[in-house]
Amino acid sequence: MIKRVLYIINLVFVLLLLGVYVSVRVSPEYIPELSLLSYVYPLLLIINLLFCFLWLFLKWKYLLVPLAVVLIGSNFVFRFVGINSSEDKTENDLTVMTYNVKAFSQGAKDDRTIAIRNKDSILSLIESLSPDIVCLQEYASVKKSESCFHYVMTNKLGYAYFFAPDNAKNYVRGSVIYSKYPINRSGALFPMSKKYYSKTYADIAVNKKQFRVYNVHLDSYKLSDEEKDEVNKLKDGEITSEETSKGIIAKLLETNKEQAKEVRELTSVINETEGDFLLLGDFNATPYSYTYEILTKKLKDSFVERGSGFSSTHNDLLPKFRIDYILASERIEVLDYKQDVFEYSDHNPVVVDFSLE
Repeated sequence: MIKRVLYIINLVFVLLLLGVYVSVRVSPEYIPELSLLSYVYPLLLIINLLFCFLWLFLKWKYLLVPLAVVLIGSNFVFRFVGINSSEDKTENDLTVMTYNVKAFSQGAKDDRTIAIRNKDSILSLIESLSPDIVCLQEYASVKKSESCFHYVMTNKLGYAYFFAPDNAKNYVRGSVIYSKYPINRSGALFPMSKKYYSKTYADIAVNKKQFRVYNVHLDSYKLSDEEKDEVNKLKDGEITSEETSKGIIAKLLETNKEQAKEVRELTSVINETEGDFLLLGDFNATPYSYTYEILTKKLKDSFVERGSGFSSTHNDLLPKFRIDYILASERIEVLDYKQDVFEYSDHNPVVVDFSLE
C-alpha cells in the first residue's frame, strides 16, 4: 500500500516534469500559468532522481517511468550543470564579457561611498580580465569626470570604441557596448520606451573579420525589495503571505508574457542577420523557459558548450538561476566559459572566449 501511494506521488512529479518540457514550446501569451514551471525544474529533476534511487531498493519496475521522463529531457540537465572542459586561447581569439551592473547601486541605498566602491571594483575586475568587448546592462555614467566609469573605460582601459543607446552631452546609459576593436556600425534595435531595457547592436571589425554583437536587456520582474525579502525567507522555511505570493506570481506571469513579445521581435531581427554574431545580455529568463528555448534554436549557449559545474548568474533571489547569457551563431567556436560570484551587483559577470576563425 505504501509503495502504491509513493508511486502515485511520484507520478504527480513526473507529470510536472513533463509540463516543463511542454512549457518551453508554448508561448506564455497563450497559457501563462504553464511558464511558472520553468522556475521549479531543478527541484522537479532532483525529486524524480530521488524517486529513481528509491525504486532501486523498493520495486525496480516503478523506476522505469520517472527514469524515462528524466532521460527524455536530458538536454535540460546540461542547461543546469556543465561537464565540459575549456580549449586553449590564442592571441587571435576574442574575449567577451556581459554584466548587469545594476547602476552600481548594489547594497548602496543612497550611500554614495558604497556606489563608488561598486564602480571601482567593477572597473578593477574589467582591468584584470581585460576582455576585448564589454557589454553592460542597467548602466549609467557621467562622461567628463576623470574618475567616472565611462572616462576610465574609454581613456584608461583601452575601450576607445563604444555605443550607448542614450548618449547625451554629459552622460551615457542603457545597454552599452565597449570595444577595443573598431565599431563600424551600431544602433538601437527598437524604439526605447525603457532606457535600461534597451536592445543594442554593434558591427565590430576584429583582425579584418567583421561580426555583430547584440546586447539586450529583456523585461524584468519588477519585484520590490519587500517582495524579494519575502522570496528569500523561503530558505529559512518561512511561508510568504497569500497576498504577497499572489502579487509575485502576477508579476512573473506578466513578465513572461511581455518577454514572449520581445522574443518574437528579436528572432525576426536575428533571422535576417548575415554573418557571424553574438546575442548576449540579461534575459531575465531561466534556461528552462520559452524565452531561452526560442533564442537558442539557432544559437549556441556558451555555458552548454564549455561550462562546468553549476552556474547561477543572479544573486538576489532563491533559487539561484542562470539568467545572463552569451549565445553564439553556429560558426563561432566557444573556447571557454567563466562565471564567478561577484558581490558588487545583483548579477554575476559572464566572460567567454571565442574563436572567430
